Amino acid sequence: MDVLTRSATPRTAVSPAPADTALISMPFGPISMPSIGLGLLSAGLASKEIRSRTLYFNLKFAGRLGTERYIRISRYHPPYDQIGDWIFSAALFGDDAEATQRYIDEILKGRTTAFREGHYTNRPYPDEHIEMLLEARRQAPAFLEECAAEVLATRPRIVGFTTTFEQNVASLSLARLIKEAAPETLIVFGGANCEGSMGQALVRHFPFVDVAVSGEGDTAFPLLAEQFLRDGTIPLLKSVSCQEARRRRSRQLMAQPAPPVVMDSLPFCDYDDFFEQVERYGVDAGEVHWIPFETSRGCWWGEKHHCTFCGLNGAVMTYRSKSDQRAFDELLYLTDRYPNRAVQVVDNILDTRYFKTLLPRLAELDQEFELFYEVKANLKKEQLRLMKRVGITSIQPGIESLSSEVLALMRKGISGIQNVQLLKWSKELGIDVQWNILWGFPGETAEEYAETARLMPLLVHLQPPASVPPIRLDRFSPNFDQAEQMGFRDVAPYPAALLTYHALPPEAVFDLSYYFIYDQAHWDTALGYTRPVAEQWSRWQRLHPAADLFFVDKGSSLLLWDLRDDAPDHRPVTVLDGARRLVYLGCDAIRTAASLSRDLGLEEGAVQAALDDLTRRGLMMREGSSYLSLAIPTGVYQPNARVLRRVEQHLQRVGVAA
Repeated sequence: MDVLTRSATPRTAVSPAPADTALISMPFGPISMPSIGLGLLSAGLASKEIRSRTLYFNLKFAGRLGTERYIRISRYHPPYDQIGDWIFSAALFGDDAEATQRYIDEILKGRTTAFREGHYTNRPYPDEHIEMLLEARRQAPAFLEECAAEVLATRPRIVGFTTTFEQNVASLSLARLIKEAAPETLIVFGGANCEGSMGQALVRHFPFVDVAVSGEGDTAFPLLAEQFLRDGTIPLLKSVSCQEARRRRSRQLMAQPAPPVVMDSLPFCDYDDFFEQVERYGVDAGEVHWIPFETSRGCWWGEKHHCTFCGLNGAVMTYRSKSDQRAFDELLYLTDRYPNRAVQVVDNILDTRYFKTLLPRLAELDQEFELFYEVKANLKKEQLRLMKRVGITSIQPGIESLSSEVLALMRKGISGIQNVQLLKWSKELGIDVQWNILWGFPGETAEEYAETARLMPLLVHLQPPASVPPIRLDRFSPNFDQAEQMGFRDVAPYPAALLTYHALPPEAVFDLSYYFIYDQAHWDTALGYTRPVAEQWSRWQRLHPAADLFFVDKGSSLLLWDLRDDAPDHRPVTVLDGARRLVYLGCDAIRTAASLSRDLGLEEGAVQAALDDLTRRGLMMREGSSYLSLAIPTGVYQPNARVLRRVEQHLQRVGVAA
């Protein structure tokens, strides 16, 4: 049975310049930056002399709703609630009153009984937020009609959609309208939502989607477009799934991952259409913060030890990076063509070779950059200094725990004390760190979380985690692929997905989904033993703005200010001199008593006594035989105004002039 509703043929519009191919980004793609996928495809088509037009209908919807409302909808909810997709579900499937009310009650108002205890924090949305979502849903049909008219006015023979996370239903809704009005148009889907079985399911369950490209489409899509525009057939590519009618014409097979591209063969991205449309659609330009840029694909760590919870990269984990000359040239090109924007490097992990090649070259330039990078947390201090000098002001280092035992269960290849060391150095150098504490790993113990909860009050001066959620089960992760062996039972799509795709059978929704719920044998006990960590996280966030632990080195002595109210043996001011000063400074990086004794020329017993005292007082962290000083040296780092006010208040209490 055809579950898709039909609507009137979209109205026509005054025709702009024709295009062979239209490339489309639908809501709720981010409006803070253009799509790197479409930027690459646009440039790749141009190299084959194929006329294309990139249409950022996510910007158009933001202009229609208002920039602030669009951002609130797109950012401020858990991705597994699939609010962006649900807003367009009635336009695609018809408004099933029962499914709509269930979504409102169970997802938006938090009244569901479908979620397993502790697995999902289903807090209700405020009434005014729910009304805003309903208004966006009411506007969806007219918006889609306008988009269809705009696409058809360019008379494209191919329409390509990028679909990632919550762009699926809006893209499907518009694709259906275009196909109804112009049946000869080839509809192609690509992006993260088309990887593997998800792309095959799109073609299987939505007959107006002619082709889905799985994996990297940089080579496949231009080849497909070139051949289709030439003779109306689709090339035999492993990465392409297509409808039966199309398959008979080209003997097409079901999709396998596209072969990894050679990074230096990629074109420079074309983002011109995005910035023209920011203005045309009336989007607040102040919310457009980033230029996306990539220097590598895949993950060099994941090739060896795939982190158990990570679903990134799909079936193509192979790590490749651009040559330093190519990356250098492209970064300068993008920042020159699109000035006054920060650069979001979309790599999964920084190529460590760049510390000797690309980054020193950038540091030599008389040019200020503002860059974001994902990194591994085992960086050296000199590497962080170089990153800061280049302009890498924000990082995502994959800190998912402060427990070495839990990190080992994740296959992270790093220790808890290394993660703390990175947080400390990042604060000293002024680098923002994006991180979380995850829990719920099969094999974890209550003792590890009790130890984490005891450690957290010592770290309130460092950047707190953004959240403390249970692990998600994401498609392509080892936890998903080996769910039964890993201890995950009753794997199913999130209830929001079943209500959004309410007209499809559950097995189809499973194939389309990226996020999954599950049961574990230890859920009930995990809720109890992780509660102290969640409580300490809330306290950390509250205390952090006015908390600090820093020192001023006077040469013969070290003056240490401790403004962490919950630290053991708390003293606002401590003076360290002699061996204790040398030991404390020596533990700026992780050290052992034996290595300190050797390097400082001190008796190991004296060193160990100093380490034990400093650890007991909460001024250092110990993990096994390793020690790390927790205070931040002043110099590059300067305490904030709230901290300085606390220092001044203490000095006044003890009768010392500030």
